[in-house]
Amino acid sequence: MTTSTERPLAPVGPGLPRAERPRRRRATPRALVTAAVLLAGGLLTPTAATAVSAEEVRWSAVPVAEDGEQSRISLRHSVDPGGRVSDGIAVSNHGAVDAVFTVAAGDGIVGDDGAFDISAGEQEGAGAWTSVGDGTAPGEQIEVPVAAGESVVVPVTVEVPTNATPGDHPGGVVVALAGSGEQVSVTHRVGVRLHLRVKGDVAPRLETADTSVTFTPAWVPFAPGTVRIVTTVGNVGNVRLAPALTLTATGPFGSVPLEAALRADEVLPGGTAVLSGEAEAWPLLLLFGDLELSGSAVGDDEVTPPAVHSESVLVPAVSWTGLLVLLLAAGAVVLLARQRRARRVGSAVTERSE
Repeated sequence: MTTSTERPLAPVGPGLPRAERPRRRRATPRALVTAAVLLAGGLLTPTAATAVSAEEVRWSAVPVAEDGEQSRISLRHSVDPGGRVSDGIAVSNHGAVDAVFTVAAGDGIVGDDGAFDISAGEQEGAGAWTSVGDGTAPGEQIEVPVAAGESVVVPVTVEVPTNATPGDHPGGVVVALAGSGEQVSVTHRVGVRLHLRVKGDVAPRLETADTSVTFTPAWVPFAPGTVRIVTTVGNVGNVRLAPALTLTATGPFGSVPLEAALRADEVLPGGTAVLSGEAEAWPLLLLFGDLELSGSAVGDDEVTPPAVHSESVLVPAVSWTGLLVLLLAAGAVVLLARQRRARRVGSAVTERSE
């Protein structure tokens, strides 16, 4: 059984104990299973909970400064290639029993649902440069014991390689309840997100692929149908961006304008996001318009928006049931005309015979 509880974080002050002699072990794919997180403003939630057997254990992890200040919700640093930065997180045990927690760093990713997560695979970016605890190597997982109702500071150190490319290298630190074997069958992890930017030339850029704009008519003749837009947005730049796609279209002679907007919270460098949506449109035989892709900074990021990418679209918009009604009506008119003509011919023949 898994429970989730949110409660105020334990106070953190200058006298908060640091993690002493943490028990270390190499991070494994099982230990770095993708963190279950909630996206709030593009950041990992600082609170979560789980239940193991009959004993409920609740914990949290938040950034903490050297003076104990903990108002931040993420670790944010801008570092030169070859640079080093030190920070920390406070791991708090809100439960009634002592507990041991595993702490590890990893690369940041965005899942198919648009939520930020921590990669379970091999670490290549920030996850490979970040170490947790004192004297540990990047990628090394540690165990931190925390007494009930207490908090412990875990040092976080980022060492950027000299050949690191400029731009955003997302990452995070994950804290989970330690367990062995199958004793912990369901584990919730909480995390602190790391916004790491390597200084240098910033190149924000987005592009689209596999774009589809289609019209589905309504069954009711001449009633508004549905325009569906699907496209894959790729971040081919080196900073994260929030993409927005806008479709503006009209029918013949500029009649009945249509506008639809699609958005994603963020797309990381090298990542993609599928944007899809629907809008109501009248069946005007053809819809002419433009698709415009733009991007904006996410959260507190300082990014110059990329150039707007635009492409033209031409969408057939036919009411097939309406067309059938027109054909039936035209057929009825022709039939009536023929019947009227036949009656006239018959009347003329009768008059001549008389």
